[in-house]
Amino acid sequence: MCGIAGIFNASGVDATTLHVMTESLGHRGPDDIGFFHDGQIGLGHVRLSILDPEHGKQPVANEDGSVIVIFNGEIFNYLALRDMLMRCGHAVLNDSDTAILPHMYEEYGLDMFSRLNGQFAIAIWDRRQSTLILARDRMGEKPLYYAREGNRLCFASECKAILKSGFVKPVISPRAMRQVFTYWSTLGDTSVFEHISSVPPGSMLVCQKGEVRIAPYWSFTYPAGCTKETCSLEDYIEELDVRLTRAIERRLLSDVPVSFYLSGGLDSSLILAIASRRLSRRPDTFSLTFEDRHFDESRYQRAMLDTLETNHHEVRYSMDDLPGVIRETVRHTETPLVRTGAFPMFVLARLVGSRGRKVVLSGEGSDELFGGYDLFREVKIRTFVSRNPDSNFRSALYKRVNQFVNGLNDQPVRSLAMYYGSSSADSVLGSHVSRWRLFDSSLRLFSADYRYEMAQGGKFQDVEGFLPPGFAEWTPIRRAQFLELLIFLPNYLLSSQGDRVAMAAGVECRYPFLDSDMLDYAMNLPDSLKLKGLDEKYILKKLARKYVPGEIINRTKFPYRAPVDLARLLNDEYIRYVLEPDTIRRFGIFDPESAGKYIAFLSSKERVNEKDIMRFMGILTTQVLAEQFM
Repeated sequence: MCGIAGIFNASGVDATTLHVMTESLGHRGPDDIGFFHDGQIGLGHVRLSILDPEHGKQPVANEDGSVIVIFNGEIFNYLALRDMLMRCGHAVLNDSDTAILPHMYEEYGLDMFSRLNGQFAIAIWDRRQSTLILARDRMGEKPLYYAREGNRLCFASECKAILKSGFVKPVISPRAMRQVFTYWSTLGDTSVFEHISSVPPGSMLVCQKGEVRIAPYWSFTYPAGCTKETCSLEDYIEELDVRLTRAIERRLLSDVPVSFYLSGGLDSSLILAIASRRLSRRPDTFSLTFEDRHFDESRYQRAMLDTLETNHHEVRYSMDDLPGVIRETVRHTETPLVRTGAFPMFVLARLVGSRGRKVVLSGEGSDELFGGYDLFREVKIRTFVSRNPDSNFRSALYKRVNQFVNGLNDQPVRSLAMYYGSSSADSVLGSHVSRWRLFDSSLRLFSADYRYEMAQGGKFQDVEGFLPPGFAEWTPIRRAQFLELLIFLPNYLLSSQGDRVAMAAGVECRYPFLDSDMLDYAMNLPDSLKLKGLDEKYILKKLARKYVPGEIINRTKFPYRAPVDLARLLNDEYIRYVLEPDTIRRFGIFDPESAGKYIAFLSSKERVNEKDIMRFMGILTTQVLAEQFM
């Protein structure tokens, strides 16, 4: 895991600018720094040494120096690829995964990326063709941003490095704000800053002769004809066991100890249990506990730990911690945060780093691939209710799913009936429309300039532009899965709550459920093995019975969240400063009067619902972001 930065400029590259950009990413790679300069190209790299610490220095080149590569991430199938390259006559000079990349480009050109099973952001300079290529892994596990200004292009693992280049000014984008307050994050090609874009997951950028083109090399889709079960349940379980075990084994490959996040949920417990059978040492596990018992999962963490011998570390998070970490967390995530999960994950990553550990395995991706969220069960309920509007089972179904739905009050059946009726079961976006309501009631809080820009275009046009051909013909469950994999997983869970807060502490997260073999398995898995009735992650639970205590498998699932106490927050001096009218007016994003009245209204309420907490956190973290960068 590392940080990368670079500049392409036909008129020449300023070495000082490149060095400043690269050094701003030092938290991503505290172990080493390296540069390459060659007229119109400059490449910079900071390194977190995990594989082949002695020889894995970057940038790296092929035999004649015609192909130069810098790289952030891991290639988990690099040993097989290295053997293949050596049989083809390439001289791969060391045992790092980085060493294969120039030769992969020599052998396969732009087709190389579809052959990589990993998490990566890669930059390749082809000296013979004077061509720069940037590429990002399939699911967007590693970040990669770029900006163009005239005939110049610069890129980096994080926006802060691009802002250091002076190519663009730090202006928060109205389009990005619309996305954050609608979808809870920016989308795959967008950063929060004007004129800084993100290379979308599964895509490559080619810059040649002043022209830039972006094209996908991979896309998530469902093969036709895989909606029904074609073999026995036992065969499906065995195949899942083989693929998940192999994915975990690939991610145990490291020259430093590999540790594990343990949340108390099914996914992290299953990863730990399988990995423990393949380790020759006692693994380190890291967990969050919460002062508020409504958020705390330590009971289930202990249930898992009672079955294994680990070196366990935990940190207790309370509502008093948020004011102390909000500035640094937002500085690293580089985006407003309407969800609060990134803050305790930042605290947990610091604990990992403080114990001298560099690598952790985590369970992200499982809920999206195997139907683990309540929204997937809601899809089934919405379909049932639309077909059976007078059924007596409606009340029982409403109460069974999602006790955290916005609007649930003292009349839960009526509130949930309104929630399920807020979008059509036949709508292609119906699984998510009910969750994408935050923007409608938040627009009034923005300044006149931002309101005008944010109100342009169709309501969900940003997402509609990403939908693949045939999307409307997919099953409702598959449409819902695609939207989660397109939006929330790469742009929040793997970014703000994943890579950004982990790398702030010099820690690499690895995700076995996002292995290429696991993606292929999930794309071919019938809906009936993801949700059996309203039983989520059906096939995964069947497998877990081989490894995990029943208490964890059968527990009531609830979403990972972090507590917020508005009164405590508003007592903090820094938070009061960023929310005071003069500060709001100076940044020009929100309307001081409207935002001020809204915050005063919230502070007078005894209880604040989840939607209001999200809106408040969006305002607060946007102001913190502006204070950090503008």
